[in-house]
Amino acid sequence: MFLADLIVALGDIDGSNRKLDAEIARAVGWTKKMERRRDKSDGNVIEIGVWYRPDGSEARKVPFFTESVQSAYEFVRGLDQDMVAACSFGPEGAKAHVEGQTPIYARTLPVVLCIAGLKTIEKQMGQTGLDR
Repeated sequence: MFLADLIVALGDIDGSNRKLDAEIARAVGWTKKMERRRDKSDGNVIEIGVWYRPDGSEARKVPFFTESVQSAYEFVRGLDQDMVAACSFGPEGAKAHVEGQTPIYARTLPVVLCIAGLKTIEKQMGQTGLDR
């Protein structure tokens, strides 16, 4: 998925979305591979999707970026340790001010943080439409 499309999709959601969590993970280098493994309950060989972090280590699943403020915060901090940002939220939704960007709005705080992170990737890449 293109970063710009992912940002638009995030702006349209009302809450968490595991499909978009996976797209965010892919945008920062996570990969998912189909692997054959033995089912622990009956010993049969099954094919499952296994997630790998950018460093190559296996993960049980991608973080809940769009649900968890902590996961979204860790995502953003992992992109730029020196980022200066302020976030607020209330009954009308969430807002993020990131140094060098226009204000960002979304319905929830985790989602506004995710959008801020993806916009940071765009800025670092110097482009807005190329697939990552």
